[in-house]
Amino acid sequence: MHHSRIAIALVVVLATVPGGAAGAVAGEPVLSASLADGTVAPGETTALQLTVVNTGDVEVATPGTGDLARRVTTARGLTVDVGAGDAPISVRTGERAVGTLPEGATPPLQIPIAVEEDATPGTYRVPVELDYTYTERVTTEGVYVETNVTETVHVTLEVTEGAMFEVTSVDTGVRVGATDTVNVTIENVGTSAAGDATVTLSSQNADLTFGRASSASRYVGGWAAGETRTLSYEVTAAPTAGAQPYAMSATVAYEDGDGVPTTTDPLSFAVTPGEQVRFPVLAAESNLSVGDSGPVSLTMQNAGPVAVEDATVTVTSTSSALAFGQAATATRFVGDWAPGENRTLVFDVTATSQAEPRSYALRTSVAYEDADGDPGQAPTSAVGVTPRPRQGFAFAAVESDLEVGAEGTLEGTVTNTGETVARNLVVTFAEQPGTVTPLETEAPVGDLGPGETASFSLPMAVDAGAEDGPRQFSLLAAYRNAEGEQRRSESADVRATVAPDDPTFEVTVANATVPAGGRTTVDVTVRNRGDEPVSAVSAKLFATDPLSTTDSEAFVDELAPGATETVTFAVGAGGSALEKTYPVEVDFQYDDADGDTLTSRTYRLAVAVTTAEGGGGLLVPALVVAAVVLVVVGYWALRRSG
Repeated sequence: MHHSRIAIALVVVLATVPGGAAGAVAGEPVLSASLADGTVAPGETTALQLTVVNTGDVEVATPGTGDLARRVTTARGLTVDVGAGDAPISVRTGERAVGTLPEGATPPLQIPIAVEEDATPGTYRVPVELDYTYTERVTTEGVYVETNVTETVHVTLEVTEGAMFEVTSVDTGVRVGATDTVNVTIENVGTSAAGDATVTLSSQNADLTFGRASSASRYVGGWAAGETRTLSYEVTAAPTAGAQPYAMSATVAYEDGDGVPTTTDPLSFAVTPGEQVRFPVLAAESNLSVGDSGPVSLTMQNAGPVAVEDATVTVTSTSSALAFGQAATATRFVGDWAPGENRTLVFDVTATSQAEPRSYALRTSVAYEDADGDPGQAPTSAVGVTPRPRQGFAFAAVESDLEVGAEGTLEGTVTNTGETVARNLVVTFAEQPGTVTPLETEAPVGDLGPGETASFSLPMAVDAGAEDGPRQFSLLAAYRNAEGEQRRSESADVRATVAPDDPTFEVTVANATVPAGGRTTVDVTVRNRGDEPVSAVSAKLFATDPLSTTDSEAFVDELAPGATETVTFAVGAGGSALEKTYPVEVDFQYDDADGDTLTSRTYRLAVAVTTAEGGGGLLVPALVVAAVVLVVVGYWALRRSG
């Protein structure tokens, strides 16, 4: 191997050689270099495996100077510097320090290089500069002569013919949040064909993927030198990606002319996704109250930059206080949607009873297909929806003419304390009011706007056995909301006073005795205790076994205040009736001075049952007659038979 060498005697050292070791020694290290594999291809980036070998040369050696002989053949402070020379390469490392190298070889040194893409195939000499110090000789007087050497050796590098590839263009239609095609054009710029080639694209960032994978491959087959191929890959840019360059790489795996499998170094290029299609919410309107459902209208725009097809809008509630029926999401199909076009979508939203009159966030997302049928997902947008306060009503009792044992009315007012119109409102009882019987279960009010007050009246009858005094009634409002849906308010309590029994009539009875098994008439005297006349007074008597009546009704045309009238009823007693007092009841239906038809309380009267004359009533005579008849009939029958 050719050497170019510069040797400089640096230092002469006087030393005393230990007894018995004196003698003359002279020699030098002999260094050479070699490559484990000196074959590279145009455009290749690799690392040369360089080994430096020291074979040493002892020129003079006096017997007994073995250690000194090893000294003169050892290179100390060795450094290695590889240059390019005339080879079409660039060396990507500087001087390398090896240290002391006695006779033997260094471990392989990694020397990274890059071969020029247009390198001409051939054999090239690569210079390797070696710099070191050694002991040139040791004299018999014990003098050490040190020498510094800089020498250049060469190694052979072969640039072979072969395929070499270059990315010449990248065409992409992919947008942020969408999937589309990336077309990569690659040319075989080498000097020979590639066989059975496969091109693999790899993404260096999770925001750009091939479906859910970080790489994808396409089979090419034979690929002639100078031939260009365009390969298409479906690439997805995540919604989190930006409209900026993302690093990708292409590697080509192929077989060279000798059938040896080869893989190129990665060919780097960039893919820049287009601006994302956006669908902002321009406006939101709602007619929603706490505890109710209502429409929420969202006006959205395709802010571009491209038209989409088969668009679907999904709205998601971020709080359980707002729901779409029983779900947290709702979806509407839009279809084709041009850039700049607005669409208004209506969703039925429920503000639960746990909601508050504050803003709640709804998030919108749009899924679509582009003109090529590739799917896309737009970024989410947020919009606030604020329910109105709960629709409420305030009840107040104004007056009541209720009294024990009579019919009357509960009159009051209802006020709409909410912020929306309550349509077709009726006031009704929230629960059955005990000893009070509603004659009508609801009182129609009609439409009642926010802040408006209306009167209501509920007719009812108070049982005769009820107690007088303050009474609490639980009321609610039933109505239809703005969407015509039936709603019921929460119940509210009002208080009214039930007056004591104050009968309109004073009722007394005369001739109130009837024999067992017989019949009689009972005279009932009725007096108008009120301050106003009554008319069309219909009296009705009610009797229960053992009493009965065959004439239970009577009529009085008019009864002035304080006036008295007697009505008569027919009452009978069964033959088995005991001798004691039994009750009968009588009530009156009448018209008051205002022409209203009323029913009085029920009056209870006493009727006494007596026995017939002889102590047996009618039953004993009847038994005697029956016995006589049986005796006569029996006697007559015996005579005829005799």
